[in-house]
Amino acid sequence: MRYWCLYLCCLLCFTAKAQLLDSAALSSQVLYLSMEEAKKADPSQVYRLRLKRKLPADFESEIRKFSHLQELQLVGMHLKEVPPVVCELTSLTRLDLSNNKLEHLPADIKNLTNLEYLILNRNYLFGLPSEIQYLEHLVYLDLWSNLIVELPQEITALESTLKEVDLRVINMNDERKIAMQALLPRTRFYFSPSCNCSMR
Repeated sequence: MRYWCLYLCCLLCFTAKAQLLDSAALSSQVLYLSMEEAKKADPSQVYRLRLKRKLPADFESEIRKFSHLQELQLVGMHLKEVPPVVCELTSLTRLDLSNNKLEHLPADIKNLTNLEYLILNRNYLFGLPSEIQYLEHLVYLDLWSNLIVELPQEITALESTLKEVDLRVINMNDERKIAMQALLPRTRFYFSPSCNCSMR
C-alpha cells in the first residue's frame, strides 16, 4: 500500500510538471493586465498576469483560481512584503516584484521550486533568505538597485543552474564582488563600477 501511495504521488507530481509551458510557449500566451480582465477568462487558460499600482482587494481569493499561472508581475505597488499567497503559486516560473518597497523575502519563497526568473529590482532588500537554495530551476536573478552587498552561503546550491545575477546600481567594493563570484563561479554577474569604500 505504501509503495502504491508513493507511485501515485510521483505520478501526480510528474503530471503537474508536464503542464508547465516552456519559455517560448509561455511568451505566446495572453498577458492579462488586470484582475478584472483575467477573471473574464477561463481560469485554466490564465498563464500570465501583470498588476500595477495597487493590489486588488480580492487578490488573495482570486489568484488561487488560476491554477496554471506561470508568470506573475506585481510591479510598482509599494509592497512592503510579499503577499503570502504568492508563495503558494507553485507553478510560477517567472515572478516580477520590481519597483516596490520590499526589505526582505519570506522563507516560504522556497515553495516556488519551478521558478526560473526572479525579478526584484528597485526594492530595499538587504539580503536574501537561505531558502533561496531551494529554487533549483532558477536561471536569472535580478537584484539591481537594492541594498544587498552579500549573498547567503546556501546559494551555492544553485551553482549549476543560476546563469545570471544582476547587481548593478549597488555601491560595492571589489572585495564584496569577489566574495559573491566565489560562491557562484559559473554564474555571470553584472556590477556597477566598484566604490572605494569599506563595507561592514
